[in-house]
Amino acid sequence: MIHKLHIKNFKLIKDNSFDFKPLTIITGTNSCGKSSILQTLCFFINTNILNIEKSMYIQNFTRNLYIFDQMRNKDLHEDSIHITLNEKNIINITKEEITKNTEYLFDFEENFYYLKSNR
Repeated sequence: MIHKLHIKNFKLIKDNSFDFKPLTIITGTNSCGKSSILQTLCFFINTNILNIEKSMYIQNFTRNLYIFDQMRNKDLHEDSIHITLNEKNIINITKEEITKNTEYLFDFEENFYYLKSNR
């Protein structure tokens, strides 16, 4: 289970930690980072997944997340993005590479729904 997520320099998120419970609902105003939280989770899962078919399923939610300039927080002018899951699984992203320090691989049921606005 995902207990804690820390995101640094990803899109609108400068440096924030998020705690998760068995049922977590993410709400907020437009353009406050709700989708960015879900995208980091999808990105993390997709880079550490066991099954190639499930990897293709989750890629539907991470299509544009492999272009560094579309992921980074442009206001901070930083050259790296950091995502930490449960305080020990880390992904560092730069323009040149993605490095991982993860303890486990993910598996999941395909009951993940990401509802986005039609903007």
